[in-house]
Amino acid sequence: MKIINEKDVDVNKVPGEKGFINYQNLFKSEKIGITLTTIEPDSFAPKPVHSHKERQFNFIIEGEGTMVCGGREINVKVGELIIFDSWEDHSFKAMGSRLKSVEIKLYE
Repeated sequence: MKIINEKDVDVNKVPGEKGFINYQNLFKSEKIGITLTTIEPDSFAPKPVHSHKERQFNFIIEGEGTMVCGGREINVKVGELIIFDSWEDHSFKAMGSRLKSVEIKLYE
């Protein structure tokens, strides 16, 4: 068993379209990546819209925001799980407060 505390993981601060996004890579293997993602208040992550071959799951653990997916904007909040299929366009915006999620990517 291994326990990882977010306080012990380096923060990679990346500029977004607007503002900053903090990534903390908690775990990565050949098949899965788990990242703590924090979008600073009033920031737009990381590009206006992007996609990738990995399936992505974001479980919102703090704040509220807007998810942009398929040209639609959908409000997201604590307790919601967002699932993106491979190559599905997406992005996030933090609304007023920071938006924090546990992001899981499945590598195939």
